[in-house]
This record gives sequence, C-alpha cells and structure tokens, in this order.
Amino acid sequence: MRRIIEHLFELIEANTPCAICAVAASFAITGCLRFIWE
Repeated sequence: MRRIIEHLFELIEANTPCAICAVAASFAITGCLRFIWE
C-alpha cells in the first residue's frame, strides 16, 4: 500500500489534476474495503 501512495505522490508532481482524481479514488477504495471488512 505504501508503494501505491508513493506512486500517487509522484503523479501529483507530474500531473496534478489526474493525481487528485487518483487520490480521491484510492481513498474511496480503501473506505469501501474497510466498510466491507467490518
């Protein structure tokens, strides 16, 4: 998971608008996984 986050930060430096969408999607995915696991 940490590698994915680091990769997202690299995308932020390269392309901010797309990176914002990617970060939002990653938070949504992790939120759904936590909801499912509970």
